Amino acid sequence: MAYITKSDYTAFTTTTISDSDFTIISERASDIIDVITFNKVADKGISFYPSSVQSKIKKATCALCESIQTNGGVTALTQSDDNLTNVSIGSFSYGKAPGNDTNIIYGVTIPPLLYMYLTGTGLLYSGGVDIVDNTTNPCNTFNT
Repeated sequence: MAYITKSDYTAFTTTTISDSDFTIISERASDIIDVITFNKVADKGISFYPSSVQSKIKKATCALCESIQTNGGVTALTQSDDNLTNVSIGSFSYGKAPGNDTNIIYGVTIPPLLYMYLTGTGLLYSGGVDIVDNTTNPCNTFNT
């Protein structure tokens, strides 16, 4: 199940996605959010988290949907990414600088904005962590 609705997405960005493509892209983006967050959101459900964290999850998902759409949309999701680092044809050679790789998960480029939203939520940490909702109640702690 996608973590965002079409109205969440249109409130986030002006990059348009057709309704039929939005369903596919938002589902894939949510799947990738699950990979990045070690299935914490999938296991507990988005409604388990405080509204401040829910908002960040939704913004991260919107940022990923926007990235998918601007990098080829649904078509890009079905294509494999070779992730080539060096290419040579005759005397011509091209290579990426070491450490200059783009963050790619299952062929999808992950925008830095996604990590900006999820940093500080505890969802990027692979171990258990308490998430504190300081926006509504400084003593409200959620064990993930």
